[in-house]
Amino acid sequence: FVIKKNDVVFINDSKATTIQGVIAAVNSCLELVKGTSQMHLLVGGRDKNLPWEELSQLKDVSSIVVYFFGEYGAQARERSRLEGHSYSGLSSALKSLEMGLKPGDLV
Repeated sequence: FVIKKNDVVFINDSKATTIQGVIAAVNSCLELVKGTSQMHLLVGGRDKNLPWEELSQLKDVSSIVVYFFGEYGAQARERSRLEGHSYSGLSSALKSLEMGLKPGDLV
């Protein structure tokens, strides 16, 4: 937990440096997403030869909106087969997602 601002919860899971860690973090946080709320998931950074294909299991979770960022963002999007936009860096991804946030959402 980082902050709750305008009824939006921000969580920083810097420990999720593996695909299994990302999936575990997403699954543990999904219970916080209720009704029409959404989870805004930021994924990317540098290439660490991760099995990005494993993220494809999240594609059927309609409450997740994915933002890919960083030098490997576009490739992560392609390899994971998840819908989402790709941004050059974390700050531009954050600026984009801020416009779509609503009370009850989780970042």
